[in-house]
Amino acid sequence: MDHPRINPAVFQVYPLTPKLWRDFEKLFGAHGAYGGRWCMWWRSTRREFEARKGEGNRRALKATVHGPARHVRPRRVRGMRPAFAQQGHHAL
Repeated sequence: MDHPRINPAVFQVYPLTPKLWRDFEKLFGAHGAYGGRWCMWWRSTRREFEARKGEGNRRALKATVHGPARHVRPRRVRGMRPAFAQQGHHAL
């Protein structure tokens, strides 16, 4: 599968803050980007992750984003779709 070329001059990275949460939800879509994961696999035990799968993982990530001084930055790797990697205490 060919991916479109990305012009680094127009690619922008923003911290995921509470103000940008709705944009993040739109990017991830109704199913949390893939199977209700909402980037919580890395922040949970398998048991916690499976128990929260879907809406529970969305709420858990939202609580992380709205929590104290933890920011998530969207990243693009090798022309793939945007991905988010958290910086700070629970960095990926």
